Amino acid sequence: MALYIAVSQRKRNSLTLLLPNELLTCISATIMSNTELKGKKLHRTERRIAIIQGAAAAFVQYGYEATTLDDVTKSAGVSRALLYRHFDTKQDVYWAVLDNFTSTMRTQIDTKQERWANLTLENLVKAAQIDPNGFRLFFRHAPREPDFQSYYDDIATKRLNFIEERLKPTIKNRKQRRFIAELMQELVIGTLLIWVDNGSPNPKQMPKLLSDILDSVINN
Repeated sequence: MALYIAVSQRKRNSLTLLLPNELLTCISATIMSNTELKGKKLHRTERRIAIIQGAAAAFVQYGYEATTLDDVTKSAGVSRALLYRHFDTKQDVYWAVLDNFTSTMRTQIDTKQERWANLTLENLVKAAQIDPNGFRLFFRHAPREPDFQSYYDDIATKRLNFIEERLKPTIKNRKQRRFIAELMQELVIGTLLIWVDNGSPNPKQMPKLLSDILDSVINN
């Protein structure tokens, strides 16, 4: 049984829910590390990405409240003046980090694709691998931050409803179906968080591991 995970991309006053049968795909460009950026004159877009990546590392390390703009500039390797060319407030920076991660998730409908469920997991693994701090921030930190909790909770509820709907043909009892949906979500996200915390080893094996975990939940 495959796990379906819908990820919404934040818009200032609205959330766009991904529709059933859509697949997660990771399409963000490879982001240059701070080491690679040293000594290079960056375009505005590259500089913004560098700030976002540095900010993600700072927010993950200190949490939203404890992180200062000085922490962000130090982590990103930019001046405060340069930071203000791109963002007005710390909250704007945090939203940008969340948006940068969710922008790595896009939908792709391919009804002819066999093993599309495994590809869904593969794309989620790839997103975590490309932007581990964004993944941590979105799935671990944002739900705990008062300023961003309602945003995440709204997405999480829609995602759970989506998973539960896909379980209807297999699990008839509503309470049991909800429990299994929540368990599946926690297992996948929790496993990937542990995985990125340990340096994302053996990425090619992760989708199969996740699929096996979910199969054991459904079949037992």
